[in-house]
Amino acid sequence: MSVLRSVVKSFGVLLFTTGFAFYILTIVLANLTTYENLKPIFTSMIIDENIKPETLDIILVGLRQECKGKNRIEFQSEFGNITLKCDEVNKAGVNVKELFTTAVFDKIYYTKYNCSIIDCIRSEPIAIMSAQGNAFFLTFQAISFMISAFGCGLILLAGKNWVVRIKSIGLSMIYIGIPYFVIDIQVSRMEKSISTPISKVDIIIESIVTPMKTYFLYTLLAGIILTIVSYGLSVK
Repeated sequence: MSVLRSVVKSFGVLLFTTGFAFYILTIVLANLTTYENLKPIFTSMIIDENIKPETLDIILVGLRQECKGKNRIEFQSEFGNITLKCDEVNKAGVNVKELFTTAVFDKIYYTKYNCSIIDCIRSEPIAIMSAQGNAFFLTFQAISFMISAFGCGLILLAGKNWVVRIKSIGLSMIYIGIPYFVIDIQVSRMEKSISTPISKVDIIIESIVTPMKTYFLYTLLAGIILTIVSYGLSVK
């Protein structure tokens, strides 16, 4: 019976640590790929690099000239055909930069990709930064949570007493939180191996790493507290 209990507990620890680690990762990625959070990143990386403030008035004059007698105009971009409504172009005080940003970003974000997210990573990496990618991360987030909850349930079921149960969960959370100490080192190595301009890389990396470090730190601290509690209960 003790062997079976040990096997079940070990399996529960494996599920809990793996599921919870992926849960943290998918929380960060699901939050990053929301429309509201991704659009400012896209603006900083793409629009700000290609549309200079001094050219905005010239662009607006050209767009309004193109819009004469039309309801909408289309232009080619590296992301496909982009459509602008002429009533928006002709509005007084129109923000040309925002107009372009919204049109281009909406084209990317709401595109339907004919591939699973895993296949898209190989063939259409930009699909990750879309509504389709966000839906995938939300789904995987729910799955990861259920796996970690099931693992936690097995730990509680297999633990012979509350000291063992709390200690097992606490040590597992400490293990999950260890990446907090190594993330910066790995990020530094990754930046050195990427050919993309570092300012562009930093925008994405910071949006992922900063919240992820926070989640790992909270998990680590919670694990330490639970472990201390378990040792406190064991000496009573």
